[in-house]
Amino acid sequence: MTFQVHVAIIGAGLAGLGMALALHAHSIECTVYEQAASTGGRFAGAVMLSPNSLRILDRYGVYTQLREQGYNFSAVEIRDAEGEPKDSGFYLGSRELFGYDALRVYRNAILKVLSTACAERHIEVVYGKKFSEILLSEDEDEQEDEQEDEQEEEEEEDDDDDGVHFKFQDGTTAHADILVAADGIHSKIRTVLFPQSRPEYNGVLVVCGAVKASSLNGAGAGGADRNDRLDTVAMLEGRNGAGAFLLGPQLPDASKLLAGTQRAFPPQTREEWARLSADRDFHLDFLREGYENRVPIVQRAVDNIVPGSTYIWPLQTLPKLERWWSSSSKNLDGRNGEGGGTADGSGGGGRVILIGDAAHAMPPTSGQGANQAFEDGWTLARVLKAVFTFNNVGGHAGSVVRGSKEVKSSIEVDERLRKSLQKWRARRQDRIDRILKLTQQMHNLRLPIEEQRKLKDGDIYRSLPGFPQARAGHEHEHEHDGVEDDEEAYFKMAVLEQWAWLYCPDDLVEDFQGKTDCDDNAEGGL
Repeated sequence: MTFQVHVAIIGAGLAGLGMALALHAHSIECTVYEQAASTGGRFAGAVMLSPNSLRILDRYGVYTQLREQGYNFSAVEIRDAEGEPKDSGFYLGSRELFGYDALRVYRNAILKVLSTACAERHIEVVYGKKFSEILLSEDEDEQEDEQEDEQEEEEEEDDDDDGVHFKFQDGTTAHADILVAADGIHSKIRTVLFPQSRPEYNGVLVVCGAVKASSLNGAGAGGADRNDRLDTVAMLEGRNGAGAFLLGPQLPDASKLLAGTQRAFPPQTREEWARLSADRDFHLDFLREGYENRVPIVQRAVDNIVPGSTYIWPLQTLPKLERWWSSSSKNLDGRNGEGGGTADGSGGGGRVILIGDAAHAMPPTSGQGANQAFEDGWTLARVLKAVFTFNNVGGHAGSVVRGSKEVKSSIEVDERLRKSLQKWRARRQDRIDRILKLTQQMHNLRLPIEEQRKLKDGDIYRSLPGFPQARAGHEHEHEHDGVEDDEEAYFKMAVLEQWAWLYCPDDLVEDFQGKTDCDDNAEGGL
């Protein structure tokens, strides 16, 4: 059954299209609005999808298509400055341990798959629509005077409904019961709710490019006899001021790899960042820093960067927001000043909701940005389904809110929405906080080895000793009774220590539904 409540989503990126599929999976109608003219060719580079989001994407029926378009792997191999594998590493996925391998796949490929899935489900995605503002009632009245009588009557009828009226830069308007902001780290909607909220540059610049695997033939990865083909994502430690260098396949056949590094870099103005973004010579010079101290495979990668494939990524974070939704009754918290409503979100509102980078942008070091956006979408859809049904507001199971003004306009519904969003955000924020801590620890793992040695225990991510990827060539050293038991114990430790923060996202809405789809796997949601 389809619930007769309508959700508008601003932004047709990963967060927005994922949100649309989540709503469809929960029988909630939605429309997606995107400022770009089309979905194709908007982004460079690949992203990493880990089991926590792949599990969700599998529920949407798109995992198999995505898996076929990217590089599936389980672990990041850490190599020292000489290129030799260290006796450590960490999982980003594992079919054996977590049900899914990790996946490196181009962002544009994901968008194409998600867009196709939306079209197949008759989810409307409207391109060329740039959000402008949320309308006050007086703004709506003024516009109604300029419309035809028929449209005027239609809009006046809408005015009787709860929800959100909003406007696009082309002058057109729209209405929805809920407006979801999936418009990224520079979210226009977030600045409406929190005018002083701006992403902050954290002082680190990443430069990446693509290299063909065939260009690395004969380079050697360390020792003279070592195979130079990478069959997983590898992080090669840096020294003498140079940060770690990453090499990772991102096509199914591993024929093309990501090649990139990062280091401290001074803040720039918006214009200066734009200039550096277009300066390919700067990109190559950045990648060449510390060249003489790099191992041959890194030198060969830098020498053979595919022309035009480089891009920069100034790492930014978003200061923690007091809430992820509007708290004022007009959903215009910051229109007449900073914030509005109360820190706990009391006082009505809640019809404008932030997700993904618009709510909690994070650096890419742990690879969790896109994954958390998909978690936001799935969990929020479940919350909205629970709120906008009679059985959750004292009515009959299966009935819907929209179409019954007595219930839809009731304080009870708005109050339940507010309380549900409070609980949803609290649990999501707790998860985000833990992932941000992990992200910082992984960031420190990319520092030059000399800087790593200055850090305290706990400041740097310490991968498990005896990591299987590094031990692969040394099985004979463990030929003794009980080795299988040792391996089983090791894998259990890997799950506990490295993925304790990975759980089934359904757990987030346990309090709204009374039970979860993961009850049979309650311990880890796996």
